[in-house]
Amino acid sequence: MMQTSCSLASMPPSSSSITRPWRIWRRGTSARHPTRCSAPPAAIASGDLPLALPQRNLLRHLTWALPSGQRIARAMQLPSSQVLSRRDLSELRPFGHQLDESTPLWYYVLKEAQVMEEGRCLGPVGGGIVGEVILGLLQLDPRGYLAVESRWRPTLPTRSGHVTGDFTMVDFLTFAGVDPVSRGQ
Repeated sequence: MMQTSCSLASMPPSSSSITRPWRIWRRGTSARHPTRCSAPPAAIASGDLPLALPQRNLLRHLTWALPSGQRIARAMQLPSSQVLSRRDLSELRPFGHQLDESTPLWYYVLKEAQVMEEGRCLGPVGGGIVGEVILGLLQLDPRGYLAVESRWRPTLPTRSGHVTGDFTMVDFLTFAGVDPVSRGQ
């Protein structure tokens, strides 16, 4: 793990007071530029003014008691095999505040993609959040297909040409003509 000078030692304990983050924000001792940390966990806090997005997000997590990635995973009722362990988040342990047990959601989603999907796509929590947002937007659109045709269910022929009511991403790509075979690859 890369060594940096970043520390969470000066971070305050969690508080439900909404005014506390503003006092923390203004607590800086100088106008110099914040420390730039290259390792993701180290980028969380430097003790300087919280100008970096990761620092501000960590302050929100700690001071406003935002739900952690683990809490969201439990609320989604994911099996334990799909929830990051403390070992998966061990790089956060040195920063204190039990971040390996109560990880800020933004960091959890990024780490989940790295650990479970080798960074190629979102994991169960991140993908679930994105999916729920997209479905919610579709459901709330009063002129959208789901509102106009509430009984509509997507159908698509499989690669074999049969409409079964069940299709995969490969079937969708084939239908769109962007699969490797359709492109002559």
